[in-house]
Amino acid sequence: MEATMLQPDRVIRTSGLLAEYTTGQAPSGEWFALGSVRAEIDTERQPAWMIVGTGETAEDAVSGLLSQLEREALKIGPRQ
Repeated sequence: MEATMLQPDRVIRTSGLLAEYTTGQAPSGEWFALGSVRAEIDTERQPAWMIVGTGETAEDAVSGLLSQLEREALKIGPRQ
């Protein structure tokens, strides 16, 4: 079984939340983007929770991750 090495951390932001994420490819060929989510204004570097996006390409997986992050931001409500 072969796995693709994870990419270095990257960051996406929306509505006061940010997700530091990595991408990789499962042996099945599906891509994933795994993100550690936290509020942008927090001084703590610890993630509050994890989210994942998947897709046929790395870009699709990151788009899925951003969609998940936007849904999480809506649940929390407006950030100041």
